[in-house]
Amino acid sequence: MTEAPKIAPPPKSAVPAPELSIPAEFPFPELYFPGRTTLSVDELARCMCVCPEHVINLVDRGALNAIGTGQGKKRQNYRIPVESWRSFVIARDSRNGRR
Repeated sequence: MTEAPKIAPPPKSAVPAPELSIPAEFPFPELYFPGRTTLSVDELARCMCVCPEHVINLVDRGALNAIGTGQGKKRQNYRIPVESWRSFVIARDSRNGRR
């Protein structure tokens, strides 16, 4: 019986990965989206475990700021600035009596 060839690990990068700097006031690092400027309605819906229509309703009510990118066949298309998303999350953080 022959042994399977050993696979070498990938080489380490000469440039270290940048440290993720999350502001202390942002409560959920997994929802931070480093390096992004805008998010789609579908991305936020998946993060929040809601349907895209709920995200659109938040935008329509003014609870979440968004940039209109044109009229689709069934609904308005939006892109949500990451800073608007972060403000939305921080404003609704229920920990420590915040709301």
